[in-house]
Amino acid sequence: MNRKLKRALFIGGMVAVGVQSFRSYRVFKEIKPLEKELSEYLHSLYGETPEFHSSMIVNLFINVDVTVLFSPEFLAIHTDVEEVVRQYLSDNCPMICKSRLTVIVEDNTMSKAEIIKKHSPKMYKLFGPLIEKKLKVAEAKETPKE
Repeated sequence: MNRKLKRALFIGGMVAVGVQSFRSYRVFKEIKPLEKELSEYLHSLYGETPEFHSSMIVNLFINVDVTVLFSPEFLAIHTDVEEVVRQYLSDNCPMICKSRLTVIVEDNTMSKAEIIKKHSPKMYKLFGPLIEKKLKVAEAKETPKE
């Protein structure tokens, strides 16, 4: 009895991991070409090309964060960008909408640390100094030395 129960739990766990892996692969497959397609769509709609970032976290659930950065002048004129992005994702990427989707529309003058501080204050409270340090190191590597 005990042996059969262990075997059933093991097989059930392996099936659950396989299903979650397959679901995350399908979401990842849709996220990969999304950067080019969404940027082209927003450029054709508004006439300005945004910066686009996306991330995916896979645990028990699949969390997808989509960040679209426009100029502050553009965001002052167009206030419906988040709804347009959500509508585009629901029409063209249904697997992304089935996951926990977060759409962030901000101006491109804000640093990554400021965006994290504004939208994830708990995470910034815990990891703020580490985030600042990592961003400074990444920024130092990107700037060419003369």
